[in-house]
Amino acid sequence: MSSFQILRHRKTAFATVLRPFVDGRFVSPTSRGSGCLRYKSSATSDQRSLEYLDEKTVEVARKVFVTRSPRTYINVPPHIKFPARPVVEPNAIKVCIDGTPGYPLSRIPPILLRDHCKCPECVHPVTKQRLLDTFALPANLSIESCVDEGKSVRVNFSDGHVSEYSYNALTRLNYRSHRTHDREGEYRPTLWGSSIADSPPTISYKDVMQRPKGLKSWIHLLRRFGFAYVDGCPVTPEATQELLEKIAFIRNTHYGGFWDFTSDLASKDTAYTDIALDAHTDNTYFSDPAGLQMFHLLSHTEGEGGESILVDGFKAADQLYNEDRTAFAVLCTVPVNSHASGNEGVRIQPYKPLPVFMRHGRRLVQVRWNNSDRAGIDCSFQVAELWYEAARKWNDILKRPENEYRAQLVPGRALIFDNWRVLHGRTAFTGKRRMCGGYINRDDYMSRYRSEYKIAEDPI
Repeated sequence: MSSFQILRHRKTAFATVLRPFVDGRFVSPTSRGSGCLRYKSSATSDQRSLEYLDEKTVEVARKVFVTRSPRTYINVPPHIKFPARPVVEPNAIKVCIDGTPGYPLSRIPPILLRDHCKCPECVHPVTKQRLLDTFALPANLSIESCVDEGKSVRVNFSDGHVSEYSYNALTRLNYRSHRTHDREGEYRPTLWGSSIADSPPTISYKDVMQRPKGLKSWIHLLRRFGFAYVDGCPVTPEATQELLEKIAFIRNTHYGGFWDFTSDLASKDTAYTDIALDAHTDNTYFSDPAGLQMFHLLSHTEGEGGESILVDGFKAADQLYNEDRTAFAVLCTVPVNSHASGNEGVRIQPYKPLPVFMRHGRRLVQVRWNNSDRAGIDCSFQVAELWYEAARKWNDILKRPENEYRAQLVPGRALIFDNWRVLHGRTAFTGKRRMCGGYINRDDYMSRYRSEYKIAEDPI
């Protein structure tokens, strides 16, 4: 069994294995007593932690879940206020250990404090880049004195540098949730299902292109709902491309940059056919799938069908979590291979197999699901059974009528959606459809969002 030692109490053993599913990390028990799974290697792997389970333990997996494990957030965690002020001592500054009143105080290390000085000598005032050679500082750097000045603290370091920090900056140094919120612009998404057809998020082309806050309003709809229509778009590829580039530059892939295509298999992909497509996310074969995707139907002649299908992946994941936590855990952990291989000279795969649900800490950030582009899963036969069972339940949730928003695309109404959250598909169609659109990188999309909402203006 290699370095794994599975001891007697199988339920506890599986509970220990399942912890990385929910906590986002593998935690080896500190006790050497019975009922625990030991993993001696420092290079832990969630997939390997399941690989060595025997059949009886796998059977327990179908029935047992660690109910004490914290919930995966679909929305952001509840807001917690900062303490009123840090504690300033003659040669140290202390803050609450997690940023909330009543918790133990923790001393801010001098090197951390010095590294976050924002004076013009340490951070370029225009480029916001660090000028300080952090690792040229003395290894024994210390604080000579701290002076509380009411709303800020002046610090004299042993290297002779003098820095000044606001109370807010000091408390945020030790509160990871708020730092993440500042950098990423966490938000509370509105989860939706088929009933969103009554009032889908929509903005006018004129507002986006001409109104001062039109782009901000468009981005807000995307962040909140994960998709939006743009009505009144001129029915040309040029106008559609200009609209998409209002957010950021268009991503080039093996399909090209901005697309203008029909169902002629010009690219060897089922999207370039007239067959039905189940709800999926694009680019599962990329290490970094596109963040946004736009479609604009330019024409549909001599035929019918082709109804678009949208599914809120975050809502579906939330349903799976509530209905079968073991299945949710498996899809958070078991790695899946994906590929793009239909076109000549193209053999694309991500840098490693990745699970269906991607999380940052306990927060769900991405859904990667495309059964057509799936190559296989990297796990033992026992774990494969768990994965197929979990994936079947996930697939069933995606196909529930109450989760599918169906609508016919029409010329003049561009559709844009978050490819990390919203799954898209279509029904089969006849005749000839001409479609245009393109991808935008996730990082560029988020950059535009932060810029419009003035988020992370102080990145250091």
